[in-house]
Amino acid sequence: MATYVDVLQRLLEVLQHVAPNDPIITLLYGTFQGKTSPEYNLTYFRRIPYAAPPIGPLRFRRPQPPLPVPQSELPYNTDQTFPGCAQAALADSSEDCLYLGLYSRPWRPIFNPTPLSSSPTPPRNLRPVLVIFYGGGFVEGNAAFTIPPPGIPLLYVSPDNDFVVVYPNYRLGAFGFLAGKEVKNAPDADMNVGFLDQEAALRWVQANIAVFGGDPEDVTIWGQSAGGGSVVAHVIGDGDIDGGGEVPRAGAEMPRPQNAELRSRQQVGADSRRPLFAKAILSSPFWPRTYHYASPEISAIYSDLVNLVGCNATTDTLTCLRNIPATDLATASQAVANTNHYGPSSFTWGPVLDDAFFRNSLNAATAPRNIKINARKVLSFYNTLEGDNFLPPNQLRPANFREQPGTNSAGGSMDGFICCSSKAFEKWLGYFLPNLINSDGDGRGEKLRKEVAKLYPARGEAEGAGWRDPFSRAGMVYRDLVLACPALWIAQAAAGMEGGSAWMGEYRISPATHAADLGFYSYPYLEKSFLEQPYYENIYHGYAGALASFVMTGDPNIRKLTPQKDVGMAPVGTGEQWVISEGGFKMQRADMLERRCRFWRENAELVPV
Repeated sequence: MATYVDVLQRLLEVLQHVAPNDPIITLLYGTFQGKTSPEYNLTYFRRIPYAAPPIGPLRFRRPQPPLPVPQSELPYNTDQTFPGCAQAALADSSEDCLYLGLYSRPWRPIFNPTPLSSSPTPPRNLRPVLVIFYGGGFVEGNAAFTIPPPGIPLLYVSPDNDFVVVYPNYRLGAFGFLAGKEVKNAPDADMNVGFLDQEAALRWVQANIAVFGGDPEDVTIWGQSAGGGSVVAHVIGDGDIDGGGEVPRAGAEMPRPQNAELRSRQQVGADSRRPLFAKAILSSPFWPRTYHYASPEISAIYSDLVNLVGCNATTDTLTCLRNIPATDLATASQAVANTNHYGPSSFTWGPVLDDAFFRNSLNAATAPRNIKINARKVLSFYNTLEGDNFLPPNQLRPANFREQPGTNSAGGSMDGFICCSSKAFEKWLGYFLPNLINSDGDGRGEKLRKEVAKLYPARGEAEGAGWRDPFSRAGMVYRDLVLACPALWIAQAAAGMEGGSAWMGEYRISPATHAADLGFYSYPYLEKSFLEQPYYENIYHGYAGALASFVMTGDPNIRKLTPQKDVGMAPVGTGEQWVISEGGFKMQRADMLERRCRFWRENAELVPV
């Protein structure tokens, strides 16, 4: 067995071949070599394992501690990519996927690195941390990045921004969100493991981010689409109450952090009950219907998967699923998702009420008189027409449909076309929300149908968008229920807490569909030619500037980058919301959205949400 001195000697040999500005980080389970980019003025670590590979008997289980890095690989080269978690959409995906990457402005040591020292030098100022969860409907996505990384427009919108950005992978589809009584009753399986992966990454941040210059007490979590839904999950979730996911305690043969305070932080970070984050940003948070694990809907999804892979002939279906080759299970997982793509589940895989991580629905957790959320500072956004991305186009639009630029109104003839009548909308609504529309007893279903028709008439307008066809009408229903209302409810809950504050914004620049706003804060969507369009540079500074200001200070207005004539964001509770439009920034009343979301809250048990 190698001694401590042997390992230090190995490190000294390696350091002779490392560029002067490339950092070496020591964690409890290994040493990790990062890189520095003079071109982009960044220090980065593109691949760090934060949990053990969830393969074999660990499939469907909560994440386990990362394995110690073999001595022959010390220091671990982090300047390499990693695969996306197993999914049909990505050919080179893998179950061995629980890695994260991070970057910041040039790294600098924050503690005295003198070997065997037990006396800490006072740490330099630690920087805020931004943890980003990717989107993809909980069925696809990958956190791996190249240089320049996707979030660099946000970091560099102002020279005063200085925060550490972390991108963790998490399991998807059936690998990450398999649920049902069979899973609940199994001693070696867990539900919502995709969210437990994310939580393990947040615990890793608490334990280790100080070594990278990040402040574990100033962590913001952010995501767009299903990434925003992931933020919802952690804001309303009870967390890993069984205490899984510890940072491993490496033996004497592993180099130990030299600083006593740092050692303590790494040891307690994984199982401490202190908050894992302080602030939350939700961009178009995708929050599909959430069913209880014992519900008929979840049982049907489990059975569909079992039948597709041929496990229906055995009594121990979960063990059979665990032994199916990953590529076959990924294909079946996607097939189940496709079957329910436009139905009551929306992509099928996602959050499930499991009586552990999730004890409360979104509606219950954000109820005005009984708020139970984990963030007191929230920044929420939604896009005006983003519900359109999630609808079945051939059922609600005519064959000769043409969309007019800058609008969501249908052109072309609709005469005699059954898909474009009010009956088409009602048929879609019954398929999308069967429990609401088909509810029995004292005429409640008919009453609710009339209320929906009143809030979403055949021809109407809301938040700057008008519609006159069933497609756009259905898009507004979907947008509100799955995207805008979850963003609003979380913001309202934070604003309603003692010491809480929240802000809400709407992105209205054409086409204003789902993810259309990525161009203002994410590379490679943000290009120089993009900013050369009229008004766009100012919008970039206003939009990305508000996001970065929130990460740095907890307030989107403190580091406002736009001229004084451009309005800042109004706090939630004033009845106004911030609007991002082609002409710049303005305020608009949020009464109509709040009214419609109030209806969905009142009927949440029938949706369910």
